Amino acid sequence: MNNPNFGKTHSEETKALITLAKLGKSVLSETMKSKMSIDKGTALNVLDLKTNETSRYSSITKAAEAMGVSQAAISKRFKNMTRGPLIVKKRYKVEKVEESNS
Repeated sequence: MNNPNFGKTHSEETKALITLAKLGKSVLSETMKSKMSIDKGTALNVLDLKTNETSRYSSITKAAEAMGVSQAAISKRFKNMTRGPLIVKKRYKVEKVEESNS
C-alpha cells in the first residue's frame, strides 16, 4: 500500500482531462492485428487424416483453436520433438511451414 494515490479518487474535472488525453489514441484495427499476427506467428500446415484436407494457419494459436486444443499443447510438443510431423488427437498431422529466404 505504498502507492501515493491509495485511497484517493479523481475529481470529475480530472476524469474529463484523462478522457480528453485518451481520445487521440487509436486502438489497433482487426486488420492490423492480423498483419502483426502473421509477421510474428509460426505458420503451420494441418492435414486432417479423416477428410484428407490440408489447411494452412498463420499461427500456432489459430491452428490450436481449429483443432480444439490449447496453444501450449502444440508449442510444448514441437519443442520436445526432434523431427517429423506432429500427430494431434490421432486425427491431425501438423507440420511447421519452412520459410524460404529467397
